[in-house]
Amino acid sequence: MNKNNKIFDFDKEFEKNETNIQTVKKDQDILVESLNNDSHELEKLENELSLLMKQVGLKIPSTSTVQKEDYNSSLNELFFDHHYNIDNLASKIEKEHSSNAKILPELDALDISIVGIAGAIAAIIDILIVSIPKDMNYLSKFEQNGSEVTKWLKSLGINDDGKLNSFFQFLENNAKVPFDQSINTSNLNNFYPGNHRMLNISHDPIFGLIFGLIDMINGQMTVIDGKGFVHIVKTKDMSLEELIISPLIWVSHIVSDICTKQGIPIPASAFTQFLQFGSFGDKNRNIAEISRWMYQNGYDLRHFITMAIVPASIEIIIRLYHNVKTHSIENSSLKLLVDIELEAINNELKLQKMLFTSHLLASTGNIFKVFSMAGNPMAINIVEWSVFLKKAITIFKATQRDMTIENIQYNRQLINTNWHKLS
Repeated sequence: MNKNNKIFDFDKEFEKNETNIQTVKKDQDILVESLNNDSHELEKLENELSLLMKQVGLKIPSTSTVQKEDYNSSLNELFFDHHYNIDNLASKIEKEHSSNAKILPELDALDISIVGIAGAIAAIIDILIVSIPKDMNYLSKFEQNGSEVTKWLKSLGINDDGKLNSFFQFLENNAKVPFDQSINTSNLNNFYPGNHRMLNISHDPIFGLIFGLIDMINGQMTVIDGKGFVHIVKTKDMSLEELIISPLIWVSHIVSDICTKQGIPIPASAFTQFLQFGSFGDKNRNIAEISRWMYQNGYDLRHFITMAIVPASIEIIIRLYHNVKTHSIENSSLKLLVDIELEAINNELKLQKMLFTSHLLASTGNIFKVFSMAGNPMAINIVEWSVFLKKAITIFKATQRDMTIENIQYNRQLINTNWHKLS
């Protein structure tokens, strides 16, 4: 594209503005020179009057010494606001001509207040409502109360005798799968009925659909054992009729396991067994061992739902406020398309900035929660941390975006604003 064919020729417009400024400056200099001449004439008349009064014997009134003002500066102060002094206006416009739009929009006082309120509410919910999955005596010396919400979720689908109700019992009896082996017959490390769903990738609520179908087709189960090794164990083959409806069987099996005592693990739990490092607590457990201990003590999909209340509260408060605020501002139909698009970008950036800041506050609150519960890893809100990480990535991407169009329009608006002030 020819460099001479510009959408906005800022250099040409700036030269015109500078010419107008210089014209005004010359007119001002002529006016100053005229006023200085008048001042000299007045001073001459004052001296002649004083001499005449002495000659006739009249007393000359005593007056305080009058300091001569700098007419050039006084005129500038009289006719121009100090922010737009004619002497520095050109340099100011030149500086703004080369300035850029802000990477992220600023938040006003009300925005900041809403962000703080949302973050504080989320932190309080995390401490008082989410808490930990169940009542426990952590380290045999810290009595800690579990979440009432998680307790309620774990009561669903269970009869008074503690067994699955008829619906889930039906699913359990009719959705048999080859990957549901819980007895360790292959010398798998740290694999037993209490954690077999966590180590078995096919029981994962997200990745399980892929691995589950593969295991069902091949009549096997895929396990990541307690040492981080992947094992594929041959179990039993399914009939052709079962394979045809295998996705439905997988869903039915997972649903039937949700309300069991151990429940379904949270997404990606099996992959934590690759994290064979670290040394935490009195027993010097690594991350893989801690994650197994957490699942076996109730850190399952039901508590995952409870933890989701924290980020959900932030999303509801911030998005509702932002939606009301943006719709309360009247949009002019006379705006250029580029202005409308840039305004939409600015609104979205402001929303993401508010969400990121609120989630940062909530995540900080979760650190305080873990600290206040003697470092119990069950107090970690993995859902809030996941959302915070996602928002951090979004903000990082926003700071790396191409801002060429935004800078062009920003500078155009600055030129228009300053031109109106001169006219």
